[in-house]
Amino acid sequence: MLVYNGEVYNFKSLRVELEALGNTFATTSDTEVVLAAIAAWGVEAAARKFVGMFAFGILDQRRGVLSLVSDRLGIKPLAFFEAPDALSFASEVTAVSVSDSRAATIDYQRVSEFMAFGYVPANKTIVNSVKKVAPGTIEEFSCQDSKVRHVGTRTYYSAVDLFVSPERETSMGDLEALEQCITEAVDCRLVSDVPLGAFLSGGFDSTLVVALAQRLSRQPVKTFSIGYKDAGFDESQYAASVASHLGTEHSTCMLGAQDVISVVPEIARFYDEPFADWSQVPTFMVSKFAREHVTVCLSGDGGDELFGGYNRHLQVPRMARLRQRLPRPVISLLQAFVEKRSDEQLERFFDRLFRVMPKGLRFNQASQKLRKLNSMLSLQDAGAMYTSAVTYWDSNIVEGTAEPSHGTVACLIERFGNELGGEEIALLDMVSYLPDDILTKVDRASMANGLEARVPLLDHRILEYSARLDWSAKIVSGSQKVPLRQLVYRHVPSALMDRPKTGFDIPLHSWLRGELRDWAESLLGETNLKRHNLLSAPILDAWHRHNSAGRNEIRRIWPVLAFLAWYESWQSAHAKSNTALRVPG
Repeated sequence: MLVYNGEVYNFKSLRVELEALGNTFATTSDTEVVLAAIAAWGVEAAARKFVGMFAFGILDQRRGVLSLVSDRLGIKPLAFFEAPDALSFASEVTAVSVSDSRAATIDYQRVSEFMAFGYVPANKTIVNSVKKVAPGTIEEFSCQDSKVRHVGTRTYYSAVDLFVSPERETSMGDLEALEQCITEAVDCRLVSDVPLGAFLSGGFDSTLVVALAQRLSRQPVKTFSIGYKDAGFDESQYAASVASHLGTEHSTCMLGAQDVISVVPEIARFYDEPFADWSQVPTFMVSKFAREHVTVCLSGDGGDELFGGYNRHLQVPRMARLRQRLPRPVISLLQAFVEKRSDEQLERFFDRLFRVMPKGLRFNQASQKLRKLNSMLSLQDAGAMYTSAVTYWDSNIVEGTAEPSHGTVACLIERFGNELGGEEIALLDMVSYLPDDILTKVDRASMANGLEARVPLLDHRILEYSARLDWSAKIVSGSQKVPLRQLVYRHVPSALMDRPKTGFDIPLHSWLRGELRDWAESLLGETNLKRHNLLSAPILDAWHRHNSAGRNEIRRIWPVLAFLAWYESWQSAHAKSNTALRVPG
């Protein structure tokens, strides 16, 4: 018996293998092939053969064993609740928790971790007793005589093991082989019985995916981006220029503040757990827009983690070295310079500085990034600096809980030692930030709109190519993702691509001072905060600084708002199911 979610893209070639073994098939679906593959080769061997994104439960009725399996990188979610007399599993934590009242208690230690990292780190969930199946993992349960017993956890694929392998290529490697690998990954994800398109931001990753899709397609690929009527945040012209060069059928949805603001209070109900990455909002909006035209969309996610694309991959090692060299009095002066100035003053300072800097060294959101770097100067090593870089609240604001810790990150930092280089930092992102933030964001935003998002750059064959490539070939003289850049330049002129890296951002900090202020203050009442053991003083202080002191405190305020809004939607879901949601205390 198989319960299956996702896509196995190489099911046709697997079907040929299975037919050679004597199997016959009644349908043309990948689900039937998945079931036959497991019957022929066993759960683990079959999972190793699958190319795709998947989560499934398979019951071996003869042995009385249920196996829950997640794909290699956790693209598709799978949660479960186990009790001596019951086992429930689903793609959504909500579905699991409403099925059994014993799985309906909020775990406030996980709330503490959420406030720190902006998501609930795997393999825990926001609910007591409900867990997630970790990427590349098989959870096995004995289900016999009306009793359930967890019998083991097996890892069938480990990104960490790949990247700590000593076999490396110090050169850029074979670009032809990389392009062929990415082309095959894109090609198999173009197979669809329903209309298909692609997200196009105009950045390197989405541009490469679209360029290869366009080359493989018999007709122009439908591409989608969003823009803002606020010129300070609108970058849709970059996507439009790339689309024009490639010849795609491009559509841009221009959003005003009211278009986005109307979604913000509601978006929590589309996310299974509290989630604080506010780029979820534009991701939701572009998914909604794309769904008006197509049912499947290719996405460029994964390139940053695999090829060293985030600022922290460069900045954390640099800051660790700088911290060792600078005298303490100099560090104190730098910190005082930043702390005594408002965001507006810092932005004016950088505007003047950028006029005399090379274009490639400029960056956006300068004041926020400077404040983050400034806080790192008080830390002793790269491990602590990385943790700080990915943290929202750097102090525990949930009363009665232990200091928040990201188990996966902490274990790897201990394994590598605190003196992390860029490669180790990228690997930390790959096993934490990628599945728990990026993939969660894209999966929930797309599925809420009935859109299937596919991520070609996270094909495990590309991951394995990246693992063989030395870090010095990925970042060259400060230029990041060099192999991907070189491939993009084969399809798009560098003049269209070379500009400061930006995130998928919206002026949420400004809206919280204006159009969204009443909504935020309705959630931030002291009684409501105390109900959830949240320390009101630091939260309300941050809210005051945000509104009255010219400081952008969005990284502190938004996790609190996201949790409180999520709780309201979660409570509503449990009320409809007649399962009481319990708050400890």
